[in-house]
Amino acid sequence: MSRSARVFPVIPAGWSGFFDELNRWQDAGRVATLWWRDDDAVAPSRALERLVAFDLAAGRTRQNQLFGIRALPVLVPPWNRFDDRLLPLLRRCGLSGISRATPRRSARPVPGVVEANVHVDLVAWSSGRDFIGEEVALSSLIAHLRARRLALTCAGEPTGILTHHLVQDERTEAFLHRLFAVSGAHVAVRWLEAIEIFAPEVVDLA
Repeated sequence: MSRSARVFPVIPAGWSGFFDELNRWQDAGRVATLWWRDDDAVAPSRALERLVAFDLAAGRTRQNQLFGIRALPVLVPPWNRFDDRLLPLLRRCGLSGISRATPRRSARPVPGVVEANVHVDLVAWSSGRDFIGEEVALSSLIAHLRARRLALTCAGEPTGILTHHLVQDERTEAFLHRLFAVSGAHVAVRWLEAIEIFAPEVVDLA
């Protein structure tokens, strides 16, 4: 679709830079992939119920269709820290995926292990554990998308958004709603389920 043929939705104030970056992906004939990781799903809670209520239902249905009660064998290490020298141990432990923070160096850091990291943590850990702010969140999001588009980092790694629903505030939830609304209005965006990232061969066979 040419730029002149685009139908431009109403973009919230401050979000034009994000939408412009998506336009550049579209002009290049590419689709920006994103995914969402939440690190606090350790027990039932009202916060988790709210999280599941908006946006996770479809993913859960798809996962249940493919795996039933089985979970993906993916490690999310505490504080995203895991020494590269220990990566070969993952396969010995029956794990085939790892998710840390910052851009990955390789999609498969060791044979049989897929890595997909997060790049935008929405919690301000050093200042009260509230929302980092819309401007900071969007700047980080745009920066990773731009780096992928220009091949300054691993272009195939989906841009990861990290939440912590047990500590996040209403502003974080509002940002997520707006992010899904704005990205969903653009043809050059695709949100991936974890199974598509860490077990693509299962999806291909479905």
